[in-house]
Amino acid sequence: MPMSGEALVDLVWTFAVEDPRPDVTYTVPIGLAYLVDELRQDLDKARAEVERLRAENEAMSNEAMAAFDSWTSDENDRLRRERNDYFAEVERLREEIDHLRNPSQGEQVTMAERIDTLTQALQRADAAVQRVRDLHVRRRSDFNDDSWCDWCDWEWPCSTIRALDGEQS
Repeated sequence: MPMSGEALVDLVWTFAVEDPRPDVTYTVPIGLAYLVDELRQDLDKARAEVERLRAENEAMSNEAMAAFDSWTSDENDRLRRERNDYFAEVERLREEIDHLRNPSQGEQVTMAERIDTLTQALQRADAAVQRVRDLHVRRRSDFNDDSWCDWCDWEWPCSTIRALDGEQS
């Protein structure tokens, strides 16, 4: 049975609700007071969830940064070793070429031996360059026209391929 407006007014009792600000008090009908309390509880739950998510996000960010730093360090170490190996091979080839140009005292090197040694050195150098080219291959995006080096993740062509092709960096 519907109640008249006067009957509803009779059911609304009021009481004081304190505001978080000092010396502020409101008179709120009891029905609204329950809603205010429920809203405050929901707000407290939401704040707690936001704090939990912030803490989880920070932990995940720290974990991701640590993994990235570790990968970067490992990758840099590997690239340094690779670079040092190539420099060592270049230096060895230079020494071999110098030896062929200027044989030591009493050592006679025939032209055929020089050509054979230089041919072998050239084949080893070509093989080393091909191994590098096999690592640094172009990878295309499925979504746009971008492409990058599959080995070093730099924009294509990467500095290694440009150097092998004789281009400026």
